[in-house]
Amino acid sequence: MRNYIKYPPFKWRKYKGQCIPQGPSFRWAREVTIRLTNCTLALHLPRHAPQPGGDTGEWRILPRVYDLVGRNHNDRVMPSQSWLHEDIAAREWAFYGPWFTGCMGYVHFSLVGLRLSEPNSQLNFLHPRALETGALGYTTACWGHEVSGNKAYYQAPLNWESLDHLPLPALRFDMRRVVQAGECERFVFFPVGRGKLISIGFVCHQYATGTQEEIDARVSP
Repeated sequence: MRNYIKYPPFKWRKYKGQCIPQGPSFRWAREVTIRLTNCTLALHLPRHAPQPGGDTGEWRILPRVYDLVGRNHNDRVMPSQSWLHEDIAAREWAFYGPWFTGCMGYVHFSLVGLRLSEPNSQLNFLHPRALETGALGYTTACWGHEVSGNKAYYQAPLNWESLDHLPLPALRFDMRRVVQAGECERFVFFPVGRGKLISIGFVCHQYATGTQEEIDARVSP
């Protein structure tokens, strides 16, 4: 839990050296539930706490059953329109440096339901290999078309890991901007049915300039 005396939301001085900012605690956050057609998700989720004046918007969890029928993405986001999505939850948390050094970055959280636009009866996301195919296919459809000059704008998947401690197949990986430093994304994917996935995303922004190594040396990721 953030110490509001040591980590206030005000900036009166600059921080020297590497800053390890502090934000909300998942450990002490209350449990929220999300009702889906075939199951219920329960997770500890800190309340929406963005930087003052920098709110990107909260998706409130509604007291209803999410059937994950989904809708099309914006054409600019996904030109192929190969996946449907249902926005379920989004929150943002600011992270502050100690002793009046202000906001040093923020994390944006999102939880989205996914399904293929054209269902494939041969594909079962409850199988680990199919889950991997789905996660990579969705990532490619969303970000694979983005380029800067002749370079891909994003690099993924990085730090790929299967989450074997969960009672269902799940995986996570990171994604970084190749052209612009200071932002890293982490994704978790798991199935909630033969043809339905949940994608959990954490987008980390660090308020510093330079290469990614220089930014990490100033603001701990």
